[in-house]
Amino acid sequence: MLCQMSGCIQCCFLAVNEADGDRDLVAAMKNARRVHTHILNRRISIDSQLGATMIRYYTKLGDLDRAQTLFNNLRQQDNPRLQLGVGIWNAMIGCYAKLGRPEKAVALFEEIPSSGVQPDQITFLAASSAYGDLGSLTTCKTFHAQIDASNHNNNNDFLAASLITMYGKCGALAEAMRVFQSAISPPSETNRHRPCLECHHWSTRKTGSKQASH
Repeated sequence: MLCQMSGCIQCCFLAVNEADGDRDLVAAMKNARRVHTHILNRRISIDSQLGATMIRYYTKLGDLDRAQTLFNNLRQQDNPRLQLGVGIWNAMIGCYAKLGRPEKAVALFEEIPSSGVQPDQITFLAASSAYGDLGSLTTCKTFHAQIDASNHNNNNDFLAASLITMYGKCGALAEAMRVFQSAISPPSETNRHRPCLECHHWSTRKTGSKQASH
């Protein structure tokens, strides 16, 4: 029964995150607010999966304080059965990055090794945006080295595109080009995203050129 309730609650929040158009978003937000009030009033237990969904909901609202409070409360719970999975870390890093706090996103990402959580592709995608926003080429290169060491970057166009964007934000066009050339060099019959990567590269290069000229 508890699992069924948790699933219904998640569906309400997911409807907000996946709403298509203003009308759908307004309706989804209305339902999610009602469910959110119910969770707080009834003190319903929040697990890692539901927590990640709620943080993405708070991100959609632009409510950084609530997202941060929820994440910190879940981390501090003395409950061995509550294992904070990588999904909730990804949600919080993404929240910081999207709501204009890249320094906090990077700081949280750098806490992951000591938490016992293994970062995944989504972790690196979320963090790359924050590293780019900070604009430090040195830290971006260190972050890039971490991705290479994790083996998540093998023939992964999504990560390659995010790294190109990251370096573009720093105005490091040479580094962006190296990532691009490395990504398109290995032949791969299963990779269907090469055209998208090439378009992304040229778009990012134009953006980076504009930044470098100012």
